[in-house]
Amino acid sequence: MEFAIVIFPFFALIFGILSITYAVFLQGVLQNAAREGVRWAVTFNRGTYDGLACSTSQATCIKQVVQDNAFGFLSGSNSQYIQINYYPPFNLNTAITNSALPITSTDPNFANVTYMNQTYNVVVVSVSGYPVSWLAPFPGYLNQQSFTMTASASDVLQGYGTDSNGNAYTAPPTP
Repeated sequence: MEFAIVIFPFFALIFGILSITYAVFLQGVLQNAAREGVRWAVTFNRGTYDGLACSTSQATCIKQVVQDNAFGFLSGSNSQYIQINYYPPFNLNTAITNSALPITSTDPNFANVTYMNQTYNVVVVSVSGYPVSWLAPFPGYLNQQSFTMTASASDVLQGYGTDSNGNAYTAPPTP
């Protein structure tokens, strides 16, 4: 009799702890994946990453880096939650789009923007709206609702790097 009274609250407590632990773990994984994507982006890698040619699309390689560091949470169709945006240093509110290039700087301290991923621009890699459901939804418990998670990381792009002969590049790879 006592067992029947105690078992439901006991399992609710156990699954509640597991759900919260899972959510904290997932947030950490998504944050680390975004951070690794930004870290890779600021290196201006021009070779290949995991078989992808990064000289033709840096964004594709950044997205693959994020997926590889997400323990499978962002694989397949879940890659739609990954966004890569570039911002000019003089306007951090509006992302740069190819159709808006070139952008004339309103600040005399910064050069005009010719490339999305040129030096001193800010790159932001984010995972937005990733859906998370409770591990064991009990009937009527939170109406079996799910919630979404967001993680992002950003950094300022520095120099373009050098080739294998030590010669400096004069332009970034294709974004």
